Amino acid sequence: MVCDINRMNGSPNLYVTSEIERNCYDLFYNNSDIHIFEKWVYENNDLESLLSKDDYLALLSLNYKTEYSHDEVYKIMMKYLDLSKFETKRILDLLYKSLETKELLPTMLPCLYHLYCNGYIFLQKIAIEYGLNCIVPPSNYKVNHWTKLTEFEKEEIINSFYPEIENDIKDVIELIENGKIILTGLKDDNDRYLFIDNKE
Repeated sequence: MVCDINRMNGSPNLYVTSEIERNCYDLFYNNSDIHIFEKWVYENNDLESLLSKDDYLALLSLNYKTEYSHDEVYKIMMKYLDLSKFETKRILDLLYKSLETKELLPTMLPCLYHLYCNGYIFLQKIAIEYGLNCIVPPSNYKVNHWTKLTEFEKEEIINSFYPEIENDIKDVIELIENGKIILTGLKDDNDRYLFIDNKE
């Protein structure tokens, strides 16, 4: 889920811009084929000068056909990447996608709800007021899961979010792009996402 980077107004250091960053982001966050990454490694003439000799040789000699190759690439490349930048792009992608069209909300909002449950408490309003309703519909619908609703009922729930949801999503985007919320890309010992809150 990649949004148009040109639409983001925050600091340029938030963006995934270098060739290494783009290829690694596609592999680790967009689930692109490991063999696309392998081809890029073999064809990239600048990579050797950007990595240590051992890491460069490790990438060249890696067996990309094994089930562990993705994890091995991650271990090698994460030393050269800014996890905060990657995580910022990932969350902004989700938020911008949520603004694009109503049809995407039943997919995007549960993702944001689970991120809230796993540490990103700054997503609370979006998660509780909207995301949860796309998992367990309001009680007046008398069903216990989104998939049990009719298409008309789903549309009715989504429409009830507007126009407030757009403002709430834009508020969170602004917090991130203005550095009021800094995503670290790290997790604590309980596997919960860590972030820095600069709002006060």
